[in-house]
Amino acid sequence: MENSEAKHFSVHFQLVMFSSIFAIDVTWQKVKAT
Repeated sequence: MENSEAKHFSVHFQLVMFSSIFAIDVTWQKVKAT
């Protein structure tokens, strides 16, 4: 695998991780608010 390809994959992976953590956090805030 090319270096740039691996870099792109890691960036994409971090983005997915961040968005899922953010979604869980927002959901948790809604659950606590109820």
